[in-house]
Amino acid sequence: MSVAVLIKGLYSAYFKPAEFFGKLKNNPQILVPFTTLMALFIIYNTWTLDLAIKPEADRLAAKGVDFNTLEHEGKHPFLKLKLKRLVLHNIPRTLVYPFIIAAFTFFWMSMIRPGSRYRQALSLILYGEIIYNLGALLKGLLLARGINISFTLAPLAEVFGFGDGTMLFHLLSKIEFFLIWEIILIAIGMSVFLEYPIKKCYILSILSVGLIPCVGELSTLFFGR
Repeated sequence: MSVAVLIKGLYSAYFKPAEFFGKLKNNPQILVPFTTLMALFIIYNTWTLDLAIKPEADRLAAKGVDFNTLEHEGKHPFLKLKLKRLVLHNIPRTLVYPFIIAAFTFFWMSMIRPGSRYRQALSLILYGEIIYNLGALLKGLLLARGINISFTLAPLAEVFGFGDGTMLFHLLSKIEFFLIWEIILIAIGMSVFLEYPIKKCYILSILSVGLIPCVGELSTLFFGR
């Protein structure tokens, strides 16, 4: 597949989703979106991994850890921090998590239309996750250049007088523009695959994509880290 064909296909997925998923209904794609997700993963970590480990490195330095000495001793502390970040966070979130939420999506799809396939659900989720990871990449690249732009709905809380530290602000700070786009895209795909009303598919999409994050955030709010 040429790069031009790939770009054209991705353009159709995000700007003509009903037409695009109609073509994928009987032949859902896995390799193309997963390869694209892998490429985004590599680019993201190449550009932002140093920035991601900085808070932990600063915390350890404040406790007296001498990184220069450890580096001279061949213990490679920065490399270990990077590997820890990759193994415990970045790899699971980008390359494993989609397969888990695809299982939730497959469950809801099977409830509505028995005979639905996990491959259909996974294809939907992978295309949706490309959008989410594009947002993460954009934010990471901006932060690497010292530009901190919020793509979340947190500013809406401040409009209504709920500042930083309130529950509403915290919850809205977790809802990003690219996450909303992902939910809408998956809902459209589910509607096409299931031949089901789009309004109900929005609910199913939220239950698929948002269930685990919501449970995690509520647990953090009520029970602490």
